[in-house]
Amino acid sequence: RILPNKLLGIAAMGSVPLGLMLVPFIEGVNKFQNPFRRPVATTVFLFGTLVTIWLGVGATLPIDQSLTWGLF
Repeated sequence: RILPNKLLGIAAMGSVPLGLMLVPFIEGVNKFQNPFRRPVATTVFLFGTLVTIWLGVGATLPIDQSLTWGLF
């Protein structure tokens, strides 16, 4: 609703979880095996999932409440 083109908005919302799903595979080729690799990837994935849900719910609201849900 904020982006000018509906197809662009769908692509933007779909690219967030798709890109985050690729993070563990990209980090899997790390030869140094950082012990913090998996928790960091999980945290990034969960944060991106929450942002996607937030924006998805906001897409159903009026334009002036779409990003804040009228909370602030």
